[in-house]
Amino acid sequence: MSGIVYIGLCVTSHDVTRTTTAQFSATATTGGVTGEWQVAEIGVDPQPANVPGPLYVVVQDSAGKSKVVTNPDPAASASGTWQQWRIGLSSLTGVNLAGVKKLSIGVGDRTSPKAGGAGMLYIDDIGFGRSLP
Repeated sequence: MSGIVYIGLCVTSHDVTRTTTAQFSATATTGGVTGEWQVAEIGVDPQPANVPGPLYVVVQDSAGKSKVVTNPDPAASASGTWQQWRIGLSSLTGVNLAGVKKLSIGVGDRTSPKAGGAGMLYIDDIGFGRSLP
């Protein structure tokens, strides 16, 4: 063959609702192959997965009172599927819910944050008030 030839390995779940991660090992080439192996993501598959860590919400009212609620799953940030997290209003005792000024969402140790985290987390459908079925 003349010119540049690209070779590669690929993996798929064949299901758009499931993510896929693979590790290839003991790969080899022969001939005049040069260059380092490179990684390229195909599609929107979030690879590699997030490092497990606690997910928390902070609600602060206009008077500066705040309440932190931590997800009961200590590895919530690493879930590969959509998860609903309902927080009961009783968990926010001490905060004036009629005067909410700020809502913060975080991953990790809130009191001792560490730089260098990586990954992707989707937050959607934030609601407040009556319970839905």
